[in-house]
Order: sequence, then structure tokens, then C-alpha cells
Amino acid sequence: MMDTFTILSSTSHAVTSTAYTFQPDLGVADPNPLNDPKPWLVRVFSDVNICIRTDGQAASQSDFPIAAGREGELINLPSGGLISVVSQAGEADGTVFFSRVKRQ
Repeated sequence: MMDTFTILSSTSHAVTSTAYTFQPDLGVADPNPLNDPKPWLVRVFSDVNICIRTDGQAASQSDFPIAAGREGELINLPSGGLISVVSQAGEADGTVFFSRVKRQ
């Protein structure tokens, strides 16, 4: 069975050895996250190796790794949740991409 996705919103940001924290869609799709209690499905991918964290804390280089140049990862994020991203140790600066998607 093949999944089909619709992109609801997408953005990118520079990724470096300093953690960057991002909150998808806040104030864009629904300014009150309590109105949408379902988790968000967010695709995270990058052109460099990265590590991410989704518990509201800043990502470190020992958190969940995502390899560069692939499909990335689909993350179930609580509505209104945060994603923090940092480049893996020894990586050059790059770009991380976030797409909030809906499975069809």
C-alpha cells in the first residue's frame, strides 16, 4: 500500500552546530493549538546530517539522528509542539526543511 501526502505548509531554516527550535504553523493554520488536539505529521529532512528533539528542549548532537539527502523522517508532533534541530558533530552548515503533511 502506498501512502499519499498533502503538504499543508512548508518552510526551511539554516542548520548549524547551534540548536534551532521551530513550531510548525503556529498562528498560520490555527492560532489556537487547543482547537486541533490531533498530532501533526511533520516531515523533517536536511542537506546535512542532523539531530532532532521534540520535547521542548534544545537538540544536542546526541539526540535522534536523521541522515542527509534522503526522505528524512515523519514525526508525529503534538499539536502546538516544538521541533529542535542541530547539525551532527563534524557537519558543515546546511539547510533543514520542515513540511507539515496530511496522510491521504
